[in-house]
Amino acid sequence: MGRGVASPRHRPLPGTLAVLHGPGHEHPWGLLTDTPPQRTDATLHACRDWMEQGFRGCKRAGWQWQRTRRTDPVRAGRHWLVLAVATLLAVAHGTRREEAAALGRPPAQLRTPPVTGPALPVPRRLSLLRQGMACLGALLAQGQWWKRVWLRPRPGPYGPVAVRALAQGP
Repeated sequence: MGRGVASPRHRPLPGTLAVLHGPGHEHPWGLLTDTPPQRTDATLHACRDWMEQGFRGCKRAGWQWQRTRRTDPVRAGRHWLVLAVATLLAVAHGTRREEAAALGRPPAQLRTPPVTGPALPVPRRLSLLRQGMACLGALLAQGQWWKRVWLRPRPGPYGPVAVRALAQGP
Protein backbone atom coordinates (compact mmCIF):
# COMPACT_ATOMS: atom_id res chain seq x y z
CA MET A 1 0.00 0.00 0.00
CA GLY A 2 1.36 3.42 -0.83
CA ARG A 3 0.74 6.90 -2.22
CA GLY A 4 1.35 7.79 -5.85
CA VAL A 5 -0.08 9.20 -9.05
CA ALA A 6 -2.03 7.00 -11.45
CA SER A 7 -1.77 7.76 -15.18
CA PRO A 8 0.69 10.65 -14.84
CA ARG A 9 0.89 11.22 -18.63
CA HIS A 10 -2.80 11.58 -19.42
CA ARG A 11 -4.99 12.70 -16.54
CA PRO A 12 -2.99 12.58 -13.30
CA LEU A 13 -4.92 11.04 -10.44
CA PRO A 14 -3.16 11.14 -7.04
CA GLY A 15 -4.17 8.57 -4.48
CA THR A 16 -3.38 5.49 -2.44
CA LEU A 17 -2.83 2.18 -4.20
CA ALA A 18 -3.64 -0.92 -2.17
CA VAL A 19 -2.89 -4.38 -3.55
CA LEU A 20 -4.27 -7.51 -1.89
CA HIS A 21 -3.40 -11.06 -2.80
CA GLY A 22 -5.00 -13.52 -0.43
CA PRO A 23 -4.59 -17.28 -0.18
CA GLY A 24 -6.76 -19.15 -2.65
CA HIS A 25 -6.96 -16.24 -5.11
CA GLU A 26 -5.21 -16.56 -8.44
CA HIS A 27 -4.79 -12.84 -9.12
CA PRO A 28 -4.14 -9.84 -6.86
CA TRP A 29 -6.78 -7.17 -6.38
CA GLY A 30 -5.75 -3.54 -6.89
CA LEU A 31 -7.61 -0.60 -5.45
CA LEU A 32 -6.96 3.10 -6.05
CA THR A 33 -8.56 5.37 -3.47
CA ASP A 34 -8.30 8.98 -2.33
CA THR A 35 -7.96 8.10 1.37
CA PRO A 36 -4.49 8.19 2.97
CA PRO A 37 -2.75 4.80 3.49
CA GLN A 38 -3.17 4.86 7.28
CA ARG A 39 -6.98 5.25 6.88
CA THR A 40 -7.42 2.79 3.99
CA ASP A 41 -8.99 -0.59 4.72
CA ALA A 42 -9.14 -2.48 1.46
CA THR A 43 -11.30 -5.25 2.94
CA LEU A 44 -14.11 -2.70 3.44
CA HIS A 45 -14.09 -2.04 -0.30
CA ALA A 46 -15.09 -5.68 -0.78
CA CYS A 47 -18.27 -4.77 1.12
CA ARG A 48 -18.80 -1.85 -1.23
CA ASP A 49 -18.68 -4.19 -4.23
CA TRP A 50 -21.15 -6.46 -2.45
CA MET A 51 -23.52 -3.51 -1.88
CA GLU A 52 -23.22 -2.48 -5.53
CA GLN A 53 -24.58 -5.90 -6.45
CA GLY A 54 -27.56 -5.19 -4.19
CA PHE A 55 -28.21 -1.91 -6.00
CA ARG A 56 -27.92 -3.81 -9.28
CA GLY A 57 -30.86 -5.92 -8.10
CA CYS A 58 -32.97 -2.79 -7.67
CA LYS A 59 -32.00 -1.55 -11.10
CA ARG A 60 -31.50 -3.42 -14.35
CA ALA A 61 -31.13 -6.93 -12.89
CA GLY A 62 -34.34 -6.81 -10.89
CA TRP A 63 -36.99 -4.19 -10.30
CA GLN A 64 -35.97 -1.68 -13.03
CA TRP A 65 -35.89 1.28 -10.63
CA GLN A 66 -34.09 3.42 -13.21
CA ARG A 67 -37.27 3.45 -15.33
CA THR A 68 -39.44 5.05 -12.69
CA ARG A 69 -40.57 8.62 -13.21
CA ARG A 70 -41.12 9.36 -9.54
CA THR A 71 -39.71 12.69 -8.44
CA ASP A 72 -41.74 13.37 -5.30
CA PRO A 73 -39.69 12.09 -2.32
CA VAL A 74 -42.78 10.86 -0.42
CA ARG A 75 -44.01 8.80 -3.37
CA ALA A 76 -40.50 7.53 -4.06
CA GLY A 77 -40.24 6.51 -0.40
CA ARG A 78 -43.46 4.48 -0.64
CA HIS A 79 -42.18 2.91 -3.83
CA TRP A 80 -38.92 1.94 -2.07
CA LEU A 81 -40.94 0.38 0.75
CA VAL A 82 -42.81 -1.79 -1.74
CA LEU A 83 -39.52 -2.74 -3.42
CA ALA A 84 -38.00 -3.64 -0.03
CA VAL A 85 -40.90 -5.96 0.86
CA ALA A 86 -40.89 -7.49 -2.64
CA THR A 87 -37.13 -8.03 -2.44
CA LEU A 88 -37.43 -9.74 0.93
CA LEU A 89 -40.19 -12.01 -0.37
CA ALA A 90 -38.31 -12.84 -3.58
CA VAL A 91 -35.03 -13.56 -1.76
CA ALA A 92 -36.86 -15.83 0.70
CA HIS A 93 -38.40 -17.80 -2.18
CA GLY A 94 -35.00 -17.93 -3.87
CA THR A 95 -33.49 -19.28 -0.65
CA ARG A 96 -36.05 -22.08 -0.46
CA ARG A 97 -35.48 -22.92 -4.12
CA GLU A 98 -31.67 -22.92 -3.75
CA GLU A 99 -31.69 -25.05 -0.60
CA ALA A 100 -34.08 -27.56 -2.18
CA ALA A 101 -31.76 -27.84 -5.19
CA ALA A 102 -28.77 -28.42 -2.87
CA LEU A 103 -30.70 -31.31 -1.28
CA GLY A 104 -31.82 -32.65 -4.66
CA ARG A 105 -35.51 -32.16 -3.92
CA PRO A 106 -38.24 -30.08 -5.54
CA PRO A 107 -38.82 -26.83 -3.61
CA ALA A 108 -42.49 -27.72 -3.05
CA GLN A 109 -41.42 -30.76 -0.99
CA LEU A 110 -39.21 -28.68 1.30
CA ARG A 111 -41.60 -27.60 4.04
CA THR A 112 -39.11 -26.39 6.67
CA PRO A 113 -35.60 -25.00 6.45
CA PRO A 114 -32.90 -27.67 6.42
CA VAL A 115 -31.08 -28.03 9.73
CA THR A 116 -27.77 -27.22 8.08
CA GLY A 117 -26.93 -25.78 4.71
CA PRO A 118 -24.24 -26.99 2.32
CA ALA A 119 -20.75 -27.17 3.85
CA LEU A 120 -19.28 -24.70 1.37
CA PRO A 121 -21.39 -22.11 -0.42
CA VAL A 122 -21.66 -22.97 -4.09
CA PRO A 123 -21.14 -20.01 -6.44
CA ARG A 124 -24.48 -18.83 -7.76
CA ARG A 125 -25.26 -18.53 -11.43
CA LEU A 126 -28.31 -16.42 -10.56
CA SER A 127 -28.80 -14.22 -7.51
CA LEU A 128 -31.37 -15.22 -4.91
CA LEU A 129 -33.42 -12.25 -6.07
CA ARG A 130 -33.53 -13.50 -9.67
CA GLN A 131 -34.20 -17.09 -8.56
CA GLY A 132 -37.00 -15.90 -6.28
CA MET A 133 -38.55 -13.68 -8.96
CA ALA A 134 -38.65 -16.62 -11.37
CA CYS A 135 -40.04 -18.90 -8.69
CA LEU A 136 -42.72 -16.41 -7.62
CA GLY A 137 -43.70 -15.78 -11.23
CA ALA A 138 -44.19 -19.51 -11.84
CA LEU A 139 -46.10 -20.02 -8.59
CA LEU A 140 -48.42 -17.05 -9.12
CA ALA A 141 -49.11 -18.13 -12.72
CA GLN A 142 -50.39 -21.43 -11.29
CA GLY A 143 -52.40 -19.66 -8.60
CA GLN A 144 -50.17 -21.08 -5.85
CA TRP A 145 -48.25 -19.55 -3.00
CA TRP A 146 -45.76 -21.00 -0.53
CA LYS A 147 -46.84 -20.26 3.02
CA ARG A 148 -43.41 -20.98 4.51
CA VAL A 149 -40.26 -19.31 3.28
CA TRP A 150 -37.08 -18.39 5.13
CA LEU A 151 -33.79 -16.61 4.84
CA ARG A 152 -30.37 -18.09 5.53
CA PRO A 153 -27.52 -15.61 5.63
CA ARG A 154 -24.23 -16.39 3.99
CA PRO A 155 -20.91 -15.11 5.29
CA GLY A 156 -20.33 -11.51 4.26
CA PRO A 157 -17.63 -10.37 1.89
CA TYR A 158 -15.10 -9.68 4.59
CA GLY A 159 -11.43 -10.05 3.86
CA PRO A 160 -9.43 -12.97 5.16
CA VAL A 161 -8.15 -12.55 8.70
CA ALA A 162 -4.56 -13.21 7.54
CA VAL A 163 -4.47 -10.07 5.36
CA ARG A 164 -2.07 -7.41 6.64
CA ALA A 165 -1.68 -3.95 5.18
CA LEU A 166 1.88 -2.68 5.01
CA ALA A 167 2.19 1.05 4.36
CA GLN A 168 5.01 1.96 1.99
CA GLY A 169 6.15 5.19 0.46
CA PRO A 170 5.67 8.80 1.63
